[in-house]
Amino acid sequence: ALSVSTRSTPRPLPKKSHLLRVVSTYAPTWCHVCSSLIGGWRKGFRCEQCGVCCCADCQLRVDLRLPCGSREARAAIAGGKRSRLTMSNVVSIIAPIKEE
Repeated sequence: ALSVSTRSTPRPLPKKSHLLRVVSTYAPTWCHVCSSLIGGWRKGFRCEQCGVCCCADCQLRVDLRLPCGSREARAAIAGGKRSRLTMSNVVSIIAPIKEE
């Protein structure tokens, strides 16, 4: 005899996408996804709806990691307001190491 399961497969919750626009920043801005520096020669993006910033490398991951308007996105924005200037960050800006 065959048994029929009444369990439905769980569906992922819908996540709201960001409305990203290219930004040029003159002050140091940090990617809310990977914490890298955005500015100067690096292209950055900012969501027009929630304010999350990301670098070009994280543009395709930001919706999965920090859905627009989510608690995670708000926490990343609040945490990003604190200064992340460290000696390591300064050295990586002045003398970046190229990976081969």
